Amino acid sequence: MALNQCFLFTFYLSLSLFINVVLLFKLVRRTKSKSKSNLNLPPFPPKLLIIGNLHQFGTLSHRSLRDLSLKYGDMMMLQFGQKQTPSLVVSSAQVAREIMKTHELALSNQSFLNL
Repeated sequence: MALNQCFLFTFYLSLSLFINVVLLFKLVRRTKSKSKSNLNLPPFPPKLLIIGNLHQFGTLSHRSLRDLSLKYGDMMMLQFGQKQTPSLVVSSAQVAREIMKTHELALSNQSFLNL
């Protein structure tokens, strides 16, 4: 009888711990999505966990970028690799000019790496 009570106690304890972890995970996920939804980011294609958007590029990357720009517009965010920062990809000269005019002061202080 004592073994049965010990088993039930362990089962209910494990079940309550599992439910609490799931609820905590959902709560954290919801707050993250709300904070990201407040940002006015351009559209981005779905990415994979480790490689980011690299799976969407074939041997001809310029054609892959063209296809993505037809689907997501002239401005989109891509991530190359897991820990890389997202990259803004602009595929229209007019939009690029507008960005350079609007954010001229912010871009003028940037130092670029010469390779």
